[in-house]
Amino acid sequence: PRPGQRRGHHRCSAAQRGAERIRFGNGMEQDITAFRKDLLGRIKRVVIKVGSSVLTGGTDDLNGGVFSNMVSCISRLRHSGREVVLVSSGAIAAGKKSLRCVERPTSIPQKQASAAIGQVRLMARYEACFRRHGRQIAQVLLTSDDLSNRRKFLNARNTLFTLLECGIIPIINENDSVV
Repeated sequence: PRPGQRRGHHRCSAAQRGAERIRFGNGMEQDITAFRKDLLGRIKRVVIKVGSSVLTGGTDDLNGGVFSNMVSCISRLRHSGREVVLVSSGAIAAGKKSLRCVERPTSIPQKQASAAIGQVRLMARYEACFRRHGRQIAQVLLTSDDLSNRRKFLNARNTLFTLLECGIIPIINENDSVV
């Protein structure tokens, strides 16, 4: 390598080096970019799961930059015609400051109270970010009981399908304030 250039790093673009290829088990090869476009082109619905550590960006509160970038990507997916379901944690992390908890709450009542406060903050952040992109969201809070009871499961499922049919992005979270 030349001075200042690390081994394995090239100054030319991927196109100049030759397209990266993927080899399938049957021996066929395809350009990886074409493969990704073909694969993604067939996807109708995308489910995205984000956890508290992503939403806080390693800090002790919700990170506006993380929300902004994520919502921008999700909006592009919607613009491309895909349905998007967002599964989001973060209510407890978003509410712990309001309880004046220095660390993550440990008792069940502390967690439930923090989640009750934080869920409002979390959804307000999502609402503001998605509104800037002209997108409407809906909050769907579920518990394990909602998924194990057939009637409740079907009601939740029908709600999600209706939201998606209307072009609304459902944001699903566990209802931590009652779990």
